[in-house]
Amino acid sequence: MTTKLNSFILKDGTISLMKDLLERTSNTGLEHGFDLCLNQKTQKITGRNTCIGTNCEVSTKAECKREEIYKGVYHTHPSGSEPSMNDIVAGLVGGVQCIGAVKDNTIKCYVKKKIPEKEESIVIEEAIKLIKKGYRLTVDEMFMKMGFQDYIIKKYFETIDIK
Repeated sequence: MTTKLNSFILKDGTISLMKDLLERTSNTGLEHGFDLCLNQKTQKITGRNTCIGTNCEVSTKAECKREEIYKGVYHTHPSGSEPSMNDIVAGLVGGVQCIGAVKDNTIKCYVKKKIPEKEESIVIEEAIKLIKKGYRLTVDEMFMKMGFQDYIIKKYFETIDIK
């Protein structure tokens, strides 16, 4: 059964690949992922460029076929389905960030809502500042970061569970 991501359609084969990579992550403890590519004529999203990462990150090619538009990434987390700050920035830039989580055996897609351009650039800039600061965050900054992530997810993304 196809799944709607706002005006896009996530193909059955892409959903099956998501589930397969989630199983692989469960078996290996490593993240897996692929690019989400939108065919403009059919409005269907297909997975391209499957890859394997480490236990805490995966990088994709961010490439699609000529007739497609890059919309984002699906990747797995050996832990929960909450997006990292890197995931949030990628979702704001590409439009879609899907995460399969071994811990709770779920797949969620975070689809960007319409955001005023000026506001979007400020949010991305603040998120990038937190990413660059990385592990040097104080306890207060860490709580602020977690609150900032929750705020961004609720305000700027629609969360869609993939069955």
